[in-house]
Amino acid sequence: MWNPINDLERAYQDAHLGLEETVEYFRQLRESILIFLVPYKPGMAALQQFGVGKTITFTTLSISGEQMIPIFTSSERVEEALKNAGMWDKKNGVAEMLGKELLHVLTMQGDTFKVAVNPGCSCGSRIMDFKMLQSIVDGSALEIGSPGERAMGGLCISLPESQPESLKGPLSKFLGTLPEVKAAWLFNEEEPKKPFEQVYVVGLAVAGGNAEEIRQEAALALASICPPGWSSRAIIMDAKDPGFTDIMRCPSFYRTADYEPPPKEAEPTPTAAPDGKKI
Repeated sequence: MWNPINDLERAYQDAHLGLEETVEYFRQLRESILIFLVPYKPGMAALQQFGVGKTITFTTLSISGEQMIPIFTSSERVEEALKNAGMWDKKNGVAEMLGKELLHVLTMQGDTFKVAVNPGCSCGSRIMDFKMLQSIVDGSALEIGSPGERAMGGLCISLPESQPESLKGPLSKFLGTLPEVKAAWLFNEEEPKKPFEQVYVVGLAVAGGNAEEIRQEAALALASICPPGWSSRAIIMDAKDPGFTDIMRCPSFYRTADYEPPPKEAEPTPTAAPDGKKI
């Protein structure tokens, strides 16, 4: 059992718990001091400090049969890793750098090497490829997004004319028995993961009733009409969620006469310049 000794290590420990915890770990990686290994040179300081603009030669380690650049969340993790690797008695160059600066330098290496955080430590290691490093550096990995934006990740809308009749016909009939469902859309995954050939998702606009019970009923109905080898699920679409708003104005395969799509935001009123021209 290991004991985290700083905010970064506490975030490292919790990163597996959920999206918010993972984002906090990425934020801490950017804002904390990170430690890494460099080739030893006689007379070098016990701990080198690097800043932007300096050329860095990284020491790599063989991890799972692949050469990777190791970085560490504290000097304690460095000591633990080197001792476990039988390298503690050897001369090692150790350096530190602000996380966002170090990660930026690492992205400049391209996809030559992956990065291993805390390899050989009791806390377990985490591997980062070039794409993940880049997303932490540019900040995109820190954007959580709304529930709707997350739910729509990897999905594309199926317009009514291109939807399988074997799905939309029976689904429309079933949804007609649920007065709380005002409209419904079908989505499919762009890249369904094996072993599934297709993955379809029904999105529901619900007014009143128990939304979760309605979602479960719709999910069961869709699953019952999907052929073998297909997967499916149902989601509730909130008109106030930016991940759903525009989609809920698109044509749907099912809707009731009283369904009202989300209103469009009003266009900003042009401001007149002193000469009378609109700006």
